[in-house]
Amino acid sequence: MDFLNDKFECLAKTFFGLENVLADEIELLGGTNVKILNRAVGFTCDKKLLYGANLSLRTALRILVPLAKVNLSDAKDLYKAAMKIDWTKIFNFDKTISVNSYATEPFFRNSNYAALLVKDAISDTFTKKLGSRPDVEKRNPDIVIDVYVNQKQAVISIDASGDSLHRRGYRLEKNLAPLNEVLAAGIILLSEWDGKTTFIDSMCGSGTLPIEAAMIAKNIPPNLRRKNFAFKQWKNFDIFLYNKVRNTLKRNISDSNTRVIGSDVDREAVTISISNAERANVDDYVEFYVAPFEEFSPPDGKKHLIINPPYDERIKKEDIIEFYKMIGNTLKNTYVDTTAWIFTGNNIARKAIGLKPSRKIPLYNGPIESRLLKFEIYEGSRKKSVTDEPT
Repeated sequence: MDFLNDKFECLAKTFFGLENVLADEIELLGGTNVKILNRAVGFTCDKKLLYGANLSLRTALRILVPLAKVNLSDAKDLYKAAMKIDWTKIFNFDKTISVNSYATEPFFRNSNYAALLVKDAISDTFTKKLGSRPDVEKRNPDIVIDVYVNQKQAVISIDASGDSLHRRGYRLEKNLAPLNEVLAAGIILLSEWDGKTTFIDSMCGSGTLPIEAAMIAKNIPPNLRRKNFAFKQWKNFDIFLYNKVRNTLKRNISDSNTRVIGSDVDREAVTISISNAERANVDDYVEFYVAPFEEFSPPDGKKHLIINPPYDERIKKEDIIEFYKMIGNTLKNTYVDTTAWIFTGNNIARKAIGLKPSRKIPLYNGPIESRLLKFEIYEGSRKKSVTDEPT
């Protein structure tokens, strides 16, 4: 498989539950042969799309380019497959490398053994052809190789992104348990926010949800300010094409009159949110306030609310039930004419909200199985509220 050709296969990795929204993003960018996989989306692209995807995709964690796919009868077949790749055509020997691997087959002692075999093949290829080989660097390598082995099949890929794409660069200060940027963007896209209705997160923490919402409303590519991508270390990196793609994306940033509001009871969290918004260049667009959820006064008119309330050990069990009751009461009393979404990993406390969700979307927040719940709040919600049933 020669990714130096005009068209090549790509794989964008994401979180469980975000595959469909990522596929939609890829199709909008011009990706073809889009295929939804487990926590990933496969598609066909070229260098222009590869650059644009790394800069623009909101729900991708990283983008891989498969170099070889092979059936294995034993561990040596992996080394042989890696030796068939001419690594010297892909990057120079003065680049540092790292090989990550996941292997389930019993003939690999562990995943590290699979990585070691591919690492040896890369070194042997360079030594035979050039007499020198690249150094291994685990912390900040120039080149990252991904090895995936499952059911006696192996895929050897090169990572086009390098550092995870969720690291947008704006969140340098963090409060407790910040929401991952890719997950936050995915939640907003799953909620089908139209980008015009007033957006509110009245438990905003470090501001990730309102900042991601502002970037969506203004069509700001999430990684436009990022300087380092792994594909820049490849021999076929085209700096003129990259700059052209990046400049086009900058020109497509739009003005928006949509209100995006974040508030939190924690004044320090709001201070961090404002600082993060400044780095994301949306500080003049997002409104931040200090207020408890039950005391915040939302503006009149139609609203789109997304909150990620606490649900872990930091709140005692008896208190969190009352906390979720308060959320339900506040929604019914204060958020009339609102589409409300609650993202929570506490499947017991969420029943105390006292409203029946019209949708339940399974997601994960790290290792925690969670739900994104949709509530339609209107004048009759208080009368028609019922306790949520378990899934």
